[in-house]
Amino acid sequence: MEDLIFTIHDRPGLTYPPAKTAELVDELRQFASLSLNPLPNYQIFSNAKDKVVVTAHLKTPTGHGALQAFTSAVLIPIPSLPPDEREILHTGLTVIAPSLRRKGMLVQLFSRLILHVYSSRPPNSKLWITSLAEVPNSLVHIANFFSDVFPSPSKTVSGETDLVIARAIDREHREKMLISPDATFDEERFVFRGSNGGEGIVFRKDVDDEQYWHRDRAMNDFYRGLLRGEGDEVLQVAWIDAERIARSLKALGSRAKL
Repeated sequence: MEDLIFTIHDRPGLTYPPAKTAELVDELRQFASLSLNPLPNYQIFSNAKDKVVVTAHLKTPTGHGALQAFTSAVLIPIPSLPPDEREILHTGLTVIAPSLRRKGMLVQLFSRLILHVYSSRPPNSKLWITSLAEVPNSLVHIANFFSDVFPSPSKTVSGETDLVIARAIDREHREKMLISPDATFDEERFVFRGSNGGEGIVFRKDVDDEQYWHRDRAMNDFYRGLLRGEGDEVLQVAWIDAERIARSLKALGSRAKL
């Protein structure tokens, strides 16, 4: 990834001048529109004040070239969590150029995102993370990268904090995750049945299409088994702390170059 420049944009709607925020959002819109049609009013496209975005541009002799990938995450308050952990991170939206897919770009983006957000937290705290997807490949990546992920093959019963977060999302934060108001939440399995309705229909995928599978077929089968109906999405709840971040970065070695 030496030919790429990664940049972190922390709550640009609050920290950037309006013109710079508009320029960033417009660039992201144009890039995402090549993969998503129609473009949903979601994540960084709806509100830049509570988002953290990581971008990857081609490196050129004069600086930044064309945008190649980005991930947009939203910070969500959960007041009932401990004071140092009340703001959780929802990973949200990732768009990658076709030429870079399945080449480790997802890990490159996520490692920078997580390290940046965690760096502002007390060193002994947990950063709670959520993800919502119906693509088995994405679900397996989350299960492999984070700690204590529910649902996952290694954790088939939700914990107390998992339930607190999931219930808060179900009641109060559906719009931030583009969950259809008509979706029903399967609290035992953490699946929003019919989640991808309305604007979310642009994210619908065929879970039986092998292009969306991870190479770990056992993990694939686990998540495909949760996705029973059209438009279902799995809500994953996990956490990461300093020790897990250190292990993840060590495993990445020099590839991340953070």
